[in-house]
Amino acid sequence: MKLETRGHLTMLWLGRAAVLFLALATPAEAFEAKFLMASTVDLANPHDVKLSIDDRWLFVSDVDNGWVAILDAKSLSLVGQYGADHWNSTHDLDIGEDGRLYVADNNNHRVGVYELTGTKAEFVGELSERIRKPEGVLAGPGGRTYVTGAGSDNPVVYVNGKDHAGNGRLFSPARHRVHAKW
Repeated sequence: MKLETRGHLTMLWLGRAAVLFLALATPAEAFEAKFLMASTVDLANPHDVKLSIDDRWLFVSDVDNGWVAILDAKSLSLVGQYGADHWNSTHDLDIGEDGRLYVADNNNHRVGVYELTGTKAEFVGELSERIRKPEGVLAGPGGRTYVTGAGSDNPVVYVNGKDHAGNGRLFSPARHRVHAKW
C-alpha cells in the first residue's frame, strides 16, 4: 500500500492494479454579497432573466403573464414588455451572439426568435420542429440554438434555425432505455 499526494488529489495504491482516488476538499473562500435592491414591478412567476449585450436592459421571462418584461438594469424599473398577445407560458430565454432574443414559449410548443433594437423586439421567426413544451433554450456559438422539450423529453439543436437532429421525428429517451449488463 502506498499513499501519494499531488496538489488536492490523494491516491491510495493497493497493489499493482487497484488505484483509489480521493479528492481532498479545501476550505472555500468566504463568499460575501451585499443586497442592492429589489424590483417592485408586478410580475407573475418570473422565471428567467438575461442581460442585454450592452448591459443596459434585463429581459425577464414572466411565465404566468406570458410576456417578457424589460427592466432597466440599474434601477430595475419597467421600461417595456412584449409578447402577451402571442405567447402562452414563457420559460427560459437567451440572447445570442447575433444579438437576437430566443424565448421558450412552452404552451405554444415553440421558441420565438426576435431581433432586438434597444428595448424594441421584432418577431423574425420560430423554432418548433421536434419539440413539445420547450423550457430550456441556449443560444450557442456558430448559429447553434439548443432547446429542451419538456413534453417531448428531448434536447434538440438547431443550426441557423434548422433542426439538426437528423431523423425528422420526435425522440423520447424515456421510451428507449438501454439496460447495462453487469
